[in-house]
Amino acid sequence: MKSVLTYSLLICCLIVSSPSIGQKSDSLEIATSFQMALADGANKDSHLKKAKTVFEKNRSKKITDIYRYWEARYLLSTGQFGASRKVIDKHIAKYDSLAQECGKFYNLLGSMFSLERDYKSAILYFQKTIAIYEHHDQEKNAAFIKSNVANIFFSLSDYESAYKYLDEAHTTLASDPDSVYFPTIIGLLSVSEVKLKNMKSAKKHALEALSVSENLNHAQAKSLAHYALGEIALEEKKLDAAIIEFTKAQSVAVLAHDANMTHLTNVSLLTALTEKGDFKAARTYGETAFKELSVVPNTTAEYSIRKNLSKAYAGLGDFKNAYYFGRTADSLYKETASIENKEYINNLLIKYETAQKESDLLIEQQKNLTNQIQLRKQGWFMFALTLSLVLAILVFFIARNYQKNKLKTLSILQEKSLMRAVIDGEERERKRLASELHDGLASDLTGIKMMLNQHKDVSQKVLDALTNAHENTRRISHNMSPLHLEQLGLIGALNAFVQENSSEQMEIRLFALAEHIDLGSPDKNLLAFRMCQEFVQNAQKHSSATETSLQLSINHNDLNITIEDNGKGFNPSETSTSFGLSNAKSQVALLNGEINIDSSLGNGTVILISIPIS
Repeated sequence: MKSVLTYSLLICCLIVSSPSIGQKSDSLEIATSFQMALADGANKDSHLKKAKTVFEKNRSKKITDIYRYWEARYLLSTGQFGASRKVIDKHIAKYDSLAQECGKFYNLLGSMFSLERDYKSAILYFQKTIAIYEHHDQEKNAAFIKSNVANIFFSLSDYESAYKYLDEAHTTLASDPDSVYFPTIIGLLSVSEVKLKNMKSAKKHALEALSVSENLNHAQAKSLAHYALGEIALEEKKLDAAIIEFTKAQSVAVLAHDANMTHLTNVSLLTALTEKGDFKAARTYGETAFKELSVVPNTTAEYSIRKNLSKAYAGLGDFKNAYYFGRTADSLYKETASIENKEYINNLLIKYETAQKESDLLIEQQKNLTNQIQLRKQGWFMFALTLSLVLAILVFFIARNYQKNKLKTLSILQEKSLMRAVIDGEERERKRLASELHDGLASDLTGIKMMLNQHKDVSQKVLDALTNAHENTRRISHNMSPLHLEQLGLIGALNAFVQENSSEQMEIRLFALAEHIDLGSPDKNLLAFRMCQEFVQNAQKHSSATETSLQLSINHNDLNITIEDNGKGFNPSETSTSFGLSNAKSQVALLNGEINIDSSLGNGTVILISIPIS
């Protein structure tokens, strides 16, 4: 997804930045000379010399402004970022910060920082450009730049912010549907709505983008519209329809010599065909997309290609390549978790641990009561023994064995019942807290951010802090209640958990050697998820590890789980009372599973779990 967004960003930035050069011959000649220098590399020096000659003859303020803009743009387009920045800084120093002449130069700086992946600085300069255009009532130009900002938020997976900017741009340009950028913006708006699960509106805008692009004969926008329709079909699990739309998007892109969109559709066809189970065709598109990375480098696309190629090779029985691409795909992904977020999670976990200790106390009291009942009944047997020695001995041993088995069975049932009640209570509380975080605090943060965005004097640091707070709140909410479990199943939910909790301090990797795992009921799937979550979070808090892996596989009718870290290790016999381990072991017991912990000081930890599948 991010490859098409980055490509659209470059197109918008460089074209929208073009000055209004009117009909003056000197302005046209300067612009044409720089454009020819880009198109005709063999004769670039003569074209550049021609532009400079025109500039030297007419050093008026307007011609100087136009020449410096095209000079900076040429340097940027040829990768000479430092030289381009010097030209821009020297030129805009002559103007007030809100001068109309500064708009196109700030836009070039935004483009430069986007190419360098310094998204924070890119957004800052794009917002300065928007402020200038709005100050001078150039709403259409401001709308174009808003679409550039939206593309950056796409790269950061912040689809809500991307949607906000694209919706504003769409509203502004709706009065001018003949604008060359209008269908592209509608297409991007549709893709953002797919990411936000607003499928009805996404389909409406995708069809609108297709209609407008065909009327304007806009190949890039038409390809993007078909791509958006493919994303909608893929989200709705209509794989055949998705493949058809992606194929149409690719056909248009190939005819338009659009290498970026051609590459993106190869990646999307790889994904759709893998999900369909057509592993041979998926491998063909995947290998093509992998080769294209040398021409269209993109880390996000590479991660998707490697991950889906791994599945395709596995489906074809080529497990050597499947393992290689799966392993290298996993190493590409890493997400940073904030210290504030960890502290907040720890505070919540302290509350849960307090509730768990109270539950453990109730369990202990129940055990004592059971023991008291057992002692009383044994006393009655001893009394019967005094009445008839021979009969009493016989009765004693029969009754004692019967009672022992009964009490053992009763104790196990009571322990499981109490553990189930405790876990059910925890889950209700988790869901309640997750709901309050998601519907309360997260919504409030979104509202605050939208209000602050309307004030130009608000610091970007404040907006960034609000964005981080909103993302952290959502991640905590997802950890508290695995919303993905019912939708994506156990593997999908664990993958979301791993992605949201992997950090620079400890990288978490998931290796699932099966596409789908179901233990027979939603409750059992939830217990298995919580068990894996407990062991991983226990490693985060205590192991000082830098890497933790979570592997799931199916052997006959058993689910085998391996959790391994490279931390400081521990002596299992000395941590038998650890709350985290005790809670996780209880969850294994409720699933009728078996657990083995292999650890020693300085040698990390390996936890092996086997759970029967109903």
